[in-house]
Amino acid sequence: MDWPDPDAVARVLAPLGELAQLDALDGGTFASVGEARFASGDEAIVKIAPPDDAPSLLRYEERMLRTEAMIMRLAAARGWPYPRLLLLDTSREVLPVDVLAMSRTPGDRWDLAEPAMTAEANDRAKRELGRVLARVHQETGTEFGYPSSTTLRAPTWPEAVERIVGSVLDDARRAGVPLPADRIRRVIAEGREVLSAVTEPRLVHADPWPGNVFVVPETGEVLGLIDVERALWADPLFDVVAGDAMNIGDPDPRLAAVEAFSPEELARIRIYRVWFTTVITTEIVPRGFTGDWLIDYRAQLAGNLAALLEQSGVRVSASRSGRPDARGRSGRTRRERHAARAPDAVVRRVRSSRSGGGSRRARRPEPRGAGRACPGRDAAGRPRRPPRARCAPSRRSGRASTRGARAHARRRWRPGWRASSRSGARARAAPRCGAARGGCRRADGRARAAAA
Repeated sequence: MDWPDPDAVARVLAPLGELAQLDALDGGTFASVGEARFASGDEAIVKIAPPDDAPSLLRYEERMLRTEAMIMRLAAARGWPYPRLLLLDTSREVLPVDVLAMSRTPGDRWDLAEPAMTAEANDRAKRELGRVLARVHQETGTEFGYPSSTTLRAPTWPEAVERIVGSVLDDARRAGVPLPADRIRRVIAEGREVLSAVTEPRLVHADPWPGNVFVVPETGEVLGLIDVERALWADPLFDVVAGDAMNIGDPDPRLAAVEAFSPEELARIRIYRVWFTTVITTEIVPRGFTGDWLIDYRAQLAGNLAALLEQSGVRVSASRSGRPDARGRSGRTRRERHAARAPDAVVRRVRSSRSGGGSRRARRPEPRGAGRACPGRDAAGRPRRPPRARCAPSRRSGRASTRGARAHARRRWRPGWRASSRSGARARAAPRCGAARGGCRRADGRARAAAA
C-alpha cells in the first residue's frame, strides 16, 4: 500500500501534536508502518491499515488494527511488555482506513541481534519470551476466534479452527496458490477430537517470532513484543508454533514455559503447524512478495507442509510448486480412482485414513453379467493393462451407448464391457497400446457396439 497524503496523516495525528517528520519503515506485511516525529520532540510508530477490499488482505485480517488497539489497552492494565496505545482513528473521516499510533519499543530486534548474542543470552531470551506469553495466556474470553472478525468466531475450538483454516484455503484458491486443500481439511477434520480438549478461550499473541521480540543483546532480557494485531482467543499452544514457524521437529517447550509436552499437546501442535504453514504459504501471492529469496522459501514451505501432512497421517509429495502428487485431490492412486469409477468392478480398494496409507476392501453390488469372463480384467477383477505400454484409464464414468462406444474408444482405454441402461446394449472396448500424450491413440478395429 502507498502512503497517503502526508497532510492527511498530519490531520489524523493532530491530537498527538504538530507532525514534523514522517518516515516509512520496512517490515510491515499487513499495514503500512512509519515513524512520526512531532515538533515537541515526541515520537510514535504509526500504522495505516489497507482498505477493507484490498486484494492483499486475507479474510482473517479483517480490521486487525482494532484488535491491536484492544490488546494494547488490555496490556496496559495487565502490565505486559507491549507498546502503549497513543491513538486509534476509526472514524475514516480524513483517511478512508483505520490509523493507529503507538509508542516505540526499546531494545534491539531479536532476529537481528541473535547471531551476535551468546548462547546464554539467547536461552534467556527464549525462556523470558515463554514466561511473557504464559502471562498473556492467563487472559480468558467468551468465544474462540479473531476479536474483530464478523465471521471467524465460534463457541468451540474445533469449529473455530475449521472456519479459520477454511477461510485461508479459500484465500489461497482465489489467489491461485497451489495447496493440497483436501488433505489440509482432512487433518483438521480428523483432529476435532484432540482439539475438543481445549474448552476455554485464551488470548494468544499469534506472531511472537524473533522479529517481533525486542531484547537487550548483551543479556537476553526481553523488553517488549510488537505486532499484536493477529491476536486471537485460542489454544496457548498456538504461540509455540507461531514463535518457531519453520520448525517441523521437536517443539521448544521454553516457548510455553514448560519442561515437556504431553502426547495430546503434541498432536494439537502438529495440527497448528499445518494451519500456520498454510497461512504463510498463502500470503506470498496477495502480499506481492518478490525477490530471489522466494525460490528457496517456497521450496522450504512446500517441503515442510508435505512433511507435516505425512506426520499427521496424510501423504503428499513435496514439490517446488506445492502441487498435489499423482494421487490427485481425492487422495487415491490412479488405479484406485479407476476401480472406484468402473461400474463392472466387483471389488474396489479404498484408502483407510486410520491406517495412514493402508487399504481395506469394500464390496460393491455385482453388475449384470457378473461371473462372465471379462477380457479387460484379470481373475481378481483388477484392470488388466496391455504389455509394454502404460495406457491411462478413462476419466469418463457415464453410461455406454451405441453411439458413445465409438467416441469412448477414441479417448482413453477402459477395459471390459458395460451394459447400457437405456438399450441394454453391450459396448466392448478392447485394450489399446501405444501411449501418447493424452492417452492411447490406436484402437482395436474390431471394437463395435451392438444394439440389443
